[in-house]
Amino acid sequence: GGGLVAFASNRGDPTVFQIWTIKLVVGADGLAKAIDLKQLTFDPISKRQPAWSPDGTKLLYSAPGDAGNGLDIWVMNVDGTGQQNLTKRKGDDTDPAWSPDGQWIAFTNAGRSDGILRIFLMNPSGGNQILLTGDKNESDPTWRPDMKWLGFVLQASGHKYLNLHDMAGGAEMFLTPTPIAFDRSSIFGRLGEVAAPAFSPDGNWVAYTRLDSGRTYIQVADWQTRGGEITRLTTTAQDDLPAWSSDSKFILFVSKRDGNLEVYVMNTAGNFQVNLTNDLSVDTDPAWQPMP
Repeated sequence: GGGLVAFASNRGDPTVFQIWTIKLVVGADGLAKAIDLKQLTFDPISKRQPAWSPDGTKLLYSAPGDAGNGLDIWVMNVDGTGQQNLTKRKGDDTDPAWSPDGQWIAFTNAGRSDGILRIFLMNPSGGNQILLTGDKNESDPTWRPDMKWLGFVLQASGHKYLNLHDMAGGAEMFLTPTPIAFDRSSIFGRLGEVAAPAFSPDGNWVAYTRLDSGRTYIQVADWQTRGGEITRLTTTAQDDLPAWSSDSKFILFVSKRDGNLEVYVMNTAGNFQVNLTNDLSVDTDPAWQPMP
């Protein structure tokens, strides 16, 4: 379904998360398996949330920055070299998401004193940082492949909804954009409580974590009807963080079903769910490299 799979793991040192990669192949039993495990980073700073550039040559990640700033968004080459701090903002910067055309990076910032989360945009060098959010609590940005929409989680009245920003006018057109509900049928919507949304590369679906009273499931909702068709793909109630293959045929996710957090893969019907990492360490935050 694509190239390398990047993920965060503390398998080298239980106190530090590093970025690792694996390749996926089909085994003799017809199921996916991981080969060629490789550690990309080694310095004693925890790194999370790897996210690929659209050409598959670079990785974003979230890691501590300058003293007093908290987490920042960093970038490095696919071999782990060339690490550079991009954001250098007060408050934790998380959830990096590279735009499909490679021109913008969206991320969540927690720098406000009142705890409100905000979404910023910046160019790939870290310059031209634009505040996309008004006074709404917004996080977890995800780009639709046509770049006309940016999905995100809106937190309001104790709930987490999937919402959209209309990006058809271009990122620099925005001053105070108004959130638009993903599901047009009702205020709360049929998707339920949402975390970690991810648009499929073909634009037909959005995968997300369904939050349900402490239980978590991977679900997909269709784009054409904006939630008229919703399918639950996992049933263990311990699944999170979906990530698509570049051909939109497979989904990575993490699960605690085997006792600790591991990276799994399945097809888009929820079949052939396989533990890829299968280690006593914590393995999380999977991201599938786009194919050129």
